[in-house]
Amino acid sequence: MYCKYCGKEVDNDAVICPGCGKLTDKGNQVVKPVSASSASNVQPKAQKKESLSKGTILALTAFFCYAVGMMLNTIVTLIGVIDKLYVPGSTAGQVGVLIVSGIFSVLTIAFGITSFVISCIEKDSLYKRIFPLVMMIVGIWYLIYFICAFSLLFI
Repeated sequence: MYCKYCGKEVDNDAVICPGCGKLTDKGNQVVKPVSASSASNVQPKAQKKESLSKGTILALTAFFCYAVGMMLNTIVTLIGVIDKLYVPGSTAGQVGVLIVSGIFSVLTIAFGITSFVISCIEKDSLYKRIFPLVMMIVGIWYLIYFICAFSLLFI
């Protein structure tokens, strides 16, 4: 038998022409084309919605702790500066800054390290581990900032 598309000789049992790759008469009998009515009954698969991993959620929590800590830190620092202007020798503002920095630096580093560890345990992709890693580094930086601020208070 010969292929009706390219003219190459094909086995009688061949389903596909080895020359052009099109279906032979035998292939057309085996493979039935889909009719328009049956094609409309086929529904496309629903796309899987990708959810946030636990590591990413904890990293977002660490970011929230860091952002809130920095905002409160700024407010308390401004209050401390105002106290210094009106009440010389006052350390109330500095103590407030230390309390705020201490609480939120510990929370940031705890959530940052936990998020990175969980993203490693869950075997997230490298792309999904970047944000927890960054938040772990920010938490460490924030803790170092707190330690420096604490030590400067007593100098």
